[in-house]
Amino acid sequence: MKKLVLIFGLLCSVYCHSDNNSAISEIRHINKSLSVEEVNQIYDFETKYAKQYDIPVAIGLSISAKESTFKSNAVSGSKQSIGIKQINYKVWKKELNLTKECLIDTECNIKHGYIILKHYVDLNKGDINKALMNYRGSKNPKTNRKYAQDVLKWSRHFT
Repeated sequence: MKKLVLIFGLLCSVYCHSDNNSAISEIRHINKSLSVEEVNQIYDFETKYAKQYDIPVAIGLSISAKESTFKSNAVSGSKQSIGIKQINYKVWKKELNLTKECLIDTECNIKHGYIILKHYVDLNKGDINKALMNYRGSKNPKTNRKYAQDVLKWSRHFT
């Protein structure tokens, strides 16, 4: 029965997501421990919120890859940044009315990651490079520049 469910999941993945198998394959390649269902769920949420907040989905996927390798329960060494998009809880909890439980939830974390990135895109008048540097949020400008370059480079894997 488990094999049948797995085969059905794989077939559904190919059929339901045939428009962007390369992005789905890349997610799976980056984090082999994710199930087919988890990969599809991540891709669906990334696509949904990328469209909603007018952010290229390849950029959103690249942030998730760089920040957490798509791990929903990822927590930074400092314990301040949480989830797939590594949202800094202390910085955003009041402004976005966030809970730690929300940030561990895949959809909630992805949604709020896009909200934050959109905030920075608007703040920087559409300059995605500067928005990514703000998203990284380091006090070291060199670190922020490197982060933006890495995300933009990774985004090619998801197109």
